[in-house]
Amino acid sequence: MCFKILTIVAVLISCMLAVFVGVPFFNITEGYAMQKVLISLIIVVGVNVLFASLTRLLMPKNVNPYSKFFKVHKWEPKLYLSLGVRRWKDKIPELGKLLVGFDKSKIANTHDNKLIMKFMQETIYAEVMHSLSAIFSITALFTDIKLCFLISLPMVIASLIINIMPVIIQRYNRPKLMMLYERNKRAEEKLNASKSNQNTQNDTQN
Repeated sequence: MCFKILTIVAVLISCMLAVFVGVPFFNITEGYAMQKVLISLIIVVGVNVLFASLTRLLMPKNVNPYSKFFKVHKWEPKLYLSLGVRRWKDKIPELGKLLVGFDKSKIANTHDNKLIMKFMQETIYAEVMHSLSAIFSITALFTDIKLCFLISLPMVIASLIINIMPVIIQRYNRPKLMMLYERNKRAEEKLNASKSNQNTQNDTQN
């Protein structure tokens, strides 16, 4: 809901800038100004839809969350905590279940490493998608270097906020998922070693 409100407010501000600033200062008609608002909106929305699709089509299905490319640096969680991520992370819409049938809002079974690996991979997809959407939505500013830079700015800022916040959430959560994954892995290895020793003892006694 908050993202919908932010988007609506951004579009309204763009319309106001187009009419009350663009028309008198750039000597254009209101119709032309509103046309530029519409073009900017289509670009911003189109970029988000495009990269939501391309991320799934082009990225490997079994992306490695331990890749150095996606490494979360030690200083990052502290930064995200200072930005209040704990207060707002659960209020951000989770569209994973709607788009790909995977809900990242909670882990159904914290002892299932296959599920946790899938969870980590989904954080990678989401991070890449939102990062690219944030970066390329800036192109809306340059469709008309003067006019669109003015009227597109509110929508671009809204797009940056809408995309950067989920990126922060993914990078905040992934180290925790990795710790959980490694803990389960150690527990499983310990259990397997114990079973192996027990089998060895039984063979010896027989």
